[in-house]
Amino acid sequence: MQPEEALNSCHRRQRTLHSHQRAKLSASLETKVRMRVWTAVDLCLENSIILNDRLDDQNMHVVVTCTEALLQAPGLPPGPSSGCPCSLPHSESSLSRLLRALLAARSSLELCLFAFSSPQLGRAVQLLHQRGVRVRVITDCDYMALNGSQIGLLRKAGIQVRHDQDLGYMHHKFAIVDKKVLITGSLNWTTQAIQNNRENVLIMEDTEYVRLFLEEFERIWEEFDPTKYSFFPQKHRGH
Repeated sequence: MQPEEALNSCHRRQRTLHSHQRAKLSASLETKVRMRVWTAVDLCLENSIILNDRLDDQNMHVVVTCTEALLQAPGLPPGPSSGCPCSLPHSESSLSRLLRALLAARSSLELCLFAFSSPQLGRAVQLLHQRGVRVRVITDCDYMALNGSQIGLLRKAGIQVRHDQDLGYMHHKFAIVDKKVLITGSLNWTTQAIQNNRENVLIMEDTEYVRLFLEEFERIWEEFDPTKYSFFPQKHRGH
């Protein structure tokens, strides 16, 4: 992806923001976006696009690596990756870099996700909750009920989850780490998307972008307050 294409992608994503936020984001795009675009084998700690790791782009073979060493339970000493008995490669991958970005959270994690079924990402979120990080999740009411969804497990662990009641989808895909790092892009947090799709993940430490997405999260969080749910909605009748 060329820098111009990345900029165009940002323009497309901004349309999903609340209308009063779009003008602010638009005004800052041309002057503030200074992204570096990296391949799957590279990593930029501030502004980066992480792409799926592919061994053979023509045959769509995807690199699947072991992430067990990253997902140690709280209080357990980190074991060497060589100690894992599985046959998967124990090398860095796009998924492991995403996990590292998430597991860097120390105080808060806001997740706004359309679909969430990746076991590894689900375990990472539960680990953060166990470590005392305040985790809040917004998701889509239809996709949270599908087989394999992590949402039920997160709720069972005591993590706050809110969802929509609308006919349209809650289609956002972003996370905010410690209110200072934004993670967003095309990626649904599913095994299918991670292993088979062409996806991108943008990781940014930019105060203005983080603020805009955090405002959007708080707006939806308030809108999806379960005390406001209508379990027997009135049908709109034509005149």
